[in-house]
Order: sequence, then C-alpha cells, then structure tokens
Amino acid sequence: MWKIGAIEHALKRRGWFREQPVEVQRDILAAATWREYAHGDTILHPGALEDALYAVVSGIVKHSYVTTQGEEHLGWIFWPGDWFNAMALIDGQVLPHRAHVAGAVCLVRVPGKALAALARRQPDVYRRLAGICTQNFRDVAMRLTEVGLLKPEQRIARLLLSVNAIDLELGSEPGTPLHITQKELCELLLLSRSTTGKALASFSAAGWIRHQYGRIHVLKREPLMAVAGESEREPPCSESRDSERVPARGTTT
Repeated sequence: MWKIGAIEHALKRRGWFREQPVEVQRDILAAATWREYAHGDTILHPGALEDALYAVVSGIVKHSYVTTQGEEHLGWIFWPGDWFNAMALIDGQVLPHRAHVAGAVCLVRVPGKALAALARRQPDVYRRLAGICTQNFRDVAMRLTEVGLLKPEQRIARLLLSVNAIDLELGSEPGTPLHITQKELCELLLLSRSTTGKALASFSAAGWIRHQYGRIHVLKREPLMAVAGESEREPPCSESRDSERVPARGTTT
C-alpha cells in the first residue's frame, strides 16, 4: 500500500512534478488520490471524457490506438514520473486512445476541479500544465522527423538508449532488461518486424545488447550512441530505409 510520502518521493525522481515550485507540488499532492492497478487494466477508453490529470508512480502505462480494422497499435509508453491526459483536461475533448497498464502500476489522479481551484490561487498553473502537452508533442514531432531523416538502425539505437536512460535514472542496474519489446519498438518507430529484427540481431552480434524473447538488455551504451549519432559514415549495421513505413497514428498527450 502506497503512502503519500512514498508517492511524493517517487514523483520527485524525474519528470514534470520535480520541476514545479514547492507550493505547486504541495497543492497537487493535497488534491490527489492514488490507486493500484493490475496488469492489463484499462484506465482510459477511446471516446471517453476524462477531466483529470494522471501521473505514473510505479510501473508502466501504454497508450494505444485502434484502427478501423480493429487492430490495436502502440502510440507511446509512460514511465514513472511521467504525466498524461493534460490535453484532454485542457481542451475537454474526447480521448482518441486507450490507456492500459503493464504489470503492477500505481497512478496518481488529480481531478480537473481541483486544478481549476488551484489555478484561481496560482494563475500560471495552466501554463505549467501546458508544459506536459508541449513536451509530449516535442517527443512525437522528434519521432516523426527521424522517420524522414534517420536510418532505421539509428532510430532503434536512439529509442533503446532513451529507454535505458530512463531505467538507469529510476535506479535499475546496468544490463537490466528494458521495459520494451521488439514488437513495441516496431510500432513506436513505424518499422517492420524484419527491419527491426535485423538491426537488433546486428547489435546483439556486436555485443552491444542481449536480445532474448520478449526482452532486450543494453550492455554497451557507447557504440549504440555512435550509431544513434551517425551522420556521415555508414553505421556498423547499415540497412536501407524501411519500405513498410506507415503514416503516424496520432499523438499522445
């Protein structure tokens, strides 16, 4: 069972909450409730109106989109310290995605009414909330830009490094399995399984990662950083741009 002190400590480890003034942190925690979820639980449904702000305290939350053919595709993953649903809170529109949990998860929920009351005392609170939206938009814009500018292995290396950096920041030991699978890499980066598999196999053969079924371990960051930042020379595992690229499926905020 989570206590308020442990929740405050967890939210201060990384992300938006850590950057806020002490008085804003205090008022948000005072208005917050929290709940634990089991693996597979759905938090938000497409088409719903949800007037609240959420934060991941522990575990992982995944946002996914369902196509007209009924296929579900991953849009983004939120780790401890990440906040979401700020856009729906601000514009009052229905949700385009489903939010569900992976593993055991604890979430903080701050009702919109409580945030509106906070805004009356601290008028810049909505500007601060907009920072959540803009950061998520920046992440999406960067991914879309990389589709056109970078080779698949560069994009894969960048995402592996990004996830690994989050895990290390949260206290994971080096070499701990990443909280992301090959299938999720494909969906997040808009790449085919074949292209992604070839890049991972090359990284694994070089000793930079260990790739097992459902698990990816980053063993050496430096060579992956060299691939991720490659601009003039061919990366060690060169692969032509993916021919099975699909349009972006929307943004997650």
